[in-house]
Amino acid sequence: MSHSAFGSHLACGASGAPRRAACPTDLFVDGRGFTTVGAAIAILLSCILAFFCLWAARAQSQAAGVQAACDAAALAAQSEVAEFVLSVRVADATLLTMSLTGLAALGVGTVCCCVPAAAPTGAKLLDAGKAILEKRDDVARTEKRALDAAQDTLPVAAQAQAQAVLQENGTEIDGSGIGYVELVPADAPEVSVGFSDAASEAAQEAPQAGSEIADAAQAAEEAAQEASDARKRAWEHDCGNAPSPCMAERASVLSGITAAENPIKHSVDTWSFSDALARAKAYYAHRAAEEAPFSDSVEERVRSAMRAKFYEYALEELESARAVDDGVSPPDIYFPELFSNTDGMRSTRLYTEKAYPVAGGALHAYAGCPGIEGAVEGQGSLSELESGSYEKCSVCQFDASTLGKVASASTSIDNGFEHHYREVARAAEDYCAAQAVALPAAQEVKDFVDESLGAITQAFEDVAARRVEAYPPGRFGTLAAYAFDANHAQADSSFFDAPSDAGSFAAVSSAIMVEDQGENALSSLLDGVEEEIGPPLTDAGDAVLGLWGSLLDAYGSGVEGLTDGVSGMLDGIPLASASGLGPWASNALMEALESVGLEPANTAPAKPVIANSGHVAAKGDGPVAQAVLALKEGSSWFRAASRAFESPSRRRARGRCFAMQSPGFSARRNRLGGNRRVKRCDPVSITGQPRGMRGPVARDGPGTIVSARKNLGQMTVEAAVVLPVMAAIAFIVVNALIFVGDCTAFDIVARDAIRLQADDGFEGAQGAAEVKARIEEGLAMDHEAVEVSCERTGLGHVRYTASTAFSPPFLQGVGVFGISVPPLEHEVSMTVSPYRKGVVV
Repeated sequence: MSHSAFGSHLACGASGAPRRAACPTDLFVDGRGFTTVGAAIAILLSCILAFFCLWAARAQSQAAGVQAACDAAALAAQSEVAEFVLSVRVADATLLTMSLTGLAALGVGTVCCCVPAAAPTGAKLLDAGKAILEKRDDVARTEKRALDAAQDTLPVAAQAQAQAVLQENGTEIDGSGIGYVELVPADAPEVSVGFSDAASEAAQEAPQAGSEIADAAQAAEEAAQEASDARKRAWEHDCGNAPSPCMAERASVLSGITAAENPIKHSVDTWSFSDALARAKAYYAHRAAEEAPFSDSVEERVRSAMRAKFYEYALEELESARAVDDGVSPPDIYFPELFSNTDGMRSTRLYTEKAYPVAGGALHAYAGCPGIEGAVEGQGSLSELESGSYEKCSVCQFDASTLGKVASASTSIDNGFEHHYREVARAAEDYCAAQAVALPAAQEVKDFVDESLGAITQAFEDVAARRVEAYPPGRFGTLAAYAFDANHAQADSSFFDAPSDAGSFAAVSSAIMVEDQGENALSSLLDGVEEEIGPPLTDAGDAVLGLWGSLLDAYGSGVEGLTDGVSGMLDGIPLASASGLGPWASNALMEALESVGLEPANTAPAKPVIANSGHVAAKGDGPVAQAVLALKEGSSWFRAASRAFESPSRRRARGRCFAMQSPGFSARRNRLGGNRRVKRCDPVSITGQPRGMRGPVARDGPGTIVSARKNLGQMTVEAAVVLPVMAAIAFIVVNALIFVGDCTAFDIVARDAIRLQADDGFEGAQGAAEVKARIEEGLAMDHEAVEVSCERTGLGHVRYTASTAFSPPFLQGVGVFGISVPPLEHEVSMTVSPYRKGVVV
């Protein structure tokens, strides 16, 4: 009976004993254990699985690298758009703040012209403001040409940056590919740069208006200074000289006036003429009420009667006095002049008033005069006495000089109240005369200033509405597509050769712009500006540059920043003057600025970040946008479009896959190669005996009976010998797989960390430290030491190289023959196009 190698029947041996049927598994295992073929195949399969895991990990790393490279390309392209947007914002800030600085200089110069002491500074500020506004127009024309040219070349620049990044990163991930970026949208209108006619007119008119204002302000200041001097003199004689002799000091000494009726103002700014008038009224009221002779002599009683007459007269005169002064309209101040001698008395009503007793044909000073004999005949006046109607009393010797000299002494020396009162009255007259000249002159200045500030305010409003506006290509985002062939070079070892075609990868990415609120796009903008504008600016000193700098810093705060900048400049200029035109003009300028509709500007730089490609593609109409949308919608169009990037080797591989699905294989019929059947094997137990057989024997060959106990002993010895070797191999393989897995994870995390650094520009060691911190945070593995370095490459790109040292805890401190096991090292590099701050071109 013939036997087939794959037969399924039973046969008898030479002894006639039944023999186990041959089975295909006998090639791999028999009663003695695993065969050489089985062990070899098992080891081979293990190696295949291990190397497949290595290849899968490498493929995963490359896939992540392809996606990271696509992301970097999208960021590089969008970075060009972001840099253009930043340039537009810087251009807008430059033009707007130049306009604001020039107009503010005109406004501050106009204010300075209101103060004679600051008029030279005002003239320089007006010239500087005019020069800045003229230069602003030149800068605006230059910026428009530059921005239009930059916008036209933006798609080319974005594509060039993306392709360069793809090329550099393709080398890093061992392969080559083809990519394409698409700006969304692809077209854009021209850049709009506004020119202000109102600002040009204000610049031309302000210097001439400033000259007229300075002349009128000089006349107003001279008159105002005279008024100020007169007012100060009146204050000093009223109460300013206290405790030296003055009205307040004399009143407190000579009368019983109260402190409330006799206040002392320690500053002329808080004092007014009405204070002196009230004090005089109170003083004479008290003196009139308190008057009494110091002795019973006729002479003293006559003097007391004359003093009483004078005090009553002064009170009546002061009833007609007035002191109205609001500082705006001409003052209405009148202090009646009190007589100080006989001639002065004769011009008053006291000279003609019939207030003295007549007896015996004589005129007497008071009713109790000893010279009165008999009854009083009536009342007479001093004028009648001097006309000869009455005789002079021989006892009291009363005549016109007696009354005329009652205030002579107190008026002539500074120890008398009337002296200081007279000085106040004269100062009031001088004050009114000076104010009659100063107020109209000041009003003329105000009219000039209102007109000039009106034109400047209109120019402010005009320039605030004329901003630099641009809507560049890619304002909605950038789409990037990348097809990559991973080609591996042949290894030096003949044990394992990597395939020349490791597969193809495809990636799609998108980037948009977001604003970084933590940065200001306008830092260091004034470098070299002073030399560019020239002498008109340098003649004005650092004031204008300081103003411009404050306006740049406050560019994002709108009107508040504008007013703060101007206020800060005004605080450094002495505007105090007698006319008060400086502070008035300053307040008028600030009120005008507050009415300007200047909205806060956005100073945050726009930086590129990765975004959802579907959102960007929804706003585009290019091929990449359509492909992304088709992919999002589950369309097969994208797969067809992706094959356009497919390499020939990948097509052949895909063809082989299709061939494997040909009708040559039928699982249902269990056929290989058409009609060839797979024969069914009898089941075999784990002891190697056919199912259904019992007993401690198994057939080892024709006519040979082998003890099962012996076979089991042989397998034990084989296991004892092979197990340590297999354990060592397994230990090495497991650690290798762990290392490869960690390397793959490291590649992914490192590339993401490097990609996030693209929006911060080149920061050298600081940038490398930030990337390192991100990698360590993403890995969170204590047994890996991370190091990062960076270097510049072509086209301003930056290559970051991240390395890791793999040293698991169970290998730390382990040595072989006294030599410590070194950590395994791995590194990955990635190139990005760093964000660059925009510049004024």
